[in-house]
Amino acid sequence: LVGTPYYCSPEQATSDKEIDYRSDLWSFAVIIYRCLTGELPFTGNKLGALLLNIMHAPLPVPS
Repeated sequence: LVGTPYYCSPEQATSDKEIDYRSDLWSFAVIIYRCLTGELPFTGNKLGALLLNIMHAPLPVPS
């Protein structure tokens, strides 16, 4: 795993070899989400929990 896990796309979390520009768009969307809400969309107390949340948790709706 390379990079900051909080900004990792689901494809990167599964080590998918088909990573393309959409992974960059995901990371950019996480940055925008954090700028607008002050929070990260997905969290976890350990790396494994964070990656599972990125892959399987529903997308949070900012309030």
